[in-house]
Amino acid sequence: MNLALGFGLWFALAALALGVGSFWLRRVETLDAMERVVFALPLGLGTLASIVLALGLARQANPAALWGGVAILGIPLAALGFRAWPRRKTDSAASESGMLGLLIAVGFGLLALATLASSVAPPSQWDELAYHLAVPKTYLREGRIFYVPYDHHSNFPFLIQMLYLLQLSSGSVVGAKLVHWLCGVLLVLSVASFARRHFGEAGKGGGIVAAALVAGSPLVVWESTTAYIDLGSALFTWLGFHALVNALPPHSPPPPLGLSPTSSGRKGELLPSLRPREAGNRPKGGGGGGMPWLVVSAVLMGFALGTKATVLGFWGMCLLGILGWNLVTERKWAKETIPHAALWAAISLGIGGVWYAKTFLYTGNPVYPFAYGVFGGRYWSAENAAQYAAEQAKFGFSKDLLSLLLSPLRVAFERYGAVPTGRHWAFTEQAPLGFDLGWGWLLALIPAPFLLKKLPRAAVYSLLFAGGIWVFWFFVMQQGRYLLP
Repeated sequence: MNLALGFGLWFALAALALGVGSFWLRRVETLDAMERVVFALPLGLGTLASIVLALGLARQANPAALWGGVAILGIPLAALGFRAWPRRKTDSAASESGMLGLLIAVGFGLLALATLASSVAPPSQWDELAYHLAVPKTYLREGRIFYVPYDHHSNFPFLIQMLYLLQLSSGSVVGAKLVHWLCGVLLVLSVASFARRHFGEAGKGGGIVAAALVAGSPLVVWESTTAYIDLGSALFTWLGFHALVNALPPHSPPPPLGLSPTSSGRKGELLPSLRPREAGNRPKGGGGGGMPWLVVSAVLMGFALGTKATVLGFWGMCLLGILGWNLVTERKWAKETIPHAALWAAISLGIGGVWYAKTFLYTGNPVYPFAYGVFGGRYWSAENAAQYAAEQAKFGFSKDLLSLLLSPLRVAFERYGAVPTGRHWAFTEQAPLGFDLGWGWLLALIPAPFLLKKLPRAAVYSLLFAGGIWVFWFFVMQQGRYLLP
């Protein structure tokens, strides 16, 4: 397909997603320009992917129906979303200025352009050729989403692949790969936006450093040039957590999630007002966004559940955080905790659970082909499950306490031969080419234990969430790509 047309289709998808995502953000407190884009685009992409899924299940996986359905349903939402954009400048975080700011912008821009140039090359990696792009093409050939008997990967959550399906329906492989590239760009920007919101003046420079650590990770750079889905999974997971932290009061609860005697809600009202805060009223510390942010978090985590089954573990961590937050911070229970946790869980499972219900109907196992010993599953066997587990066990090391403690060093210095594995890779097949996590992030963690009592709460929550993900990764499957969240 013509390269210009491929870029055009991708840009059309991104513009529509920005508008649709802005519809979700209408009731969220004042956002600066970067935050609005960082949250709106993934919200829109997830919504459009869900529309594609519905059309495909309705046996309408053809170009006219897919693009027509996305346009008919998406354009009205986008129009409402764009109408909600502020007419005047709001409390946008101060941008870097001068020569330093210019150098930073040029550096990030060059990296984005380099990965963009590589992303338009024909796909060559096994996963993208075997199922990320191949299964959507199969759906297009049959004109519907259906059970593919010869490829168990087709039963994985396929939210990102629905966007590939949309682009491929017009013959645009480039457009499909650019979707994943966009997820990488948004992931980098979202890290900077988190720091700017929650860490005040220190967040400006700190956000740039944090974003650079993500953008400069060899694995992130490589993934952004492929039609994989790991950057999308990391983006939705991280933004779900990001929005949840935004919802928390910046200082002492109770009441949780924005409830206060001055809330616009009536006395005794369980949920705070859904009206957005006025410009300039952002609470000190960046949190306190209340119920609108809680809903946005749930929607994003629901989309994250639609990208990869491992997100079920991260979903559980966030739910435990909601349930235990008041107990940990105030040493007492809050009556709003259960309703808020139930609302968050219901929204996220309602959105993401569609994928697991689909897989259950096809195979009898909601996380097929995993957990065969628990759920079983049609078209699979104990022998297949054992072979699959053995293949996964080739990654990483034994799952003992010493290996867990050493795993950060081993992951960081994998390509330098610091891990005598007897093979070319330990955590990722791409290690011989230098496509691992790198080591810069490890240096950044060195001062953390000494600063723990001085860190803002948002930083502590981030470390706890990252630590939980790391332990989950270590005991479930030690493949480097799964650490990206």
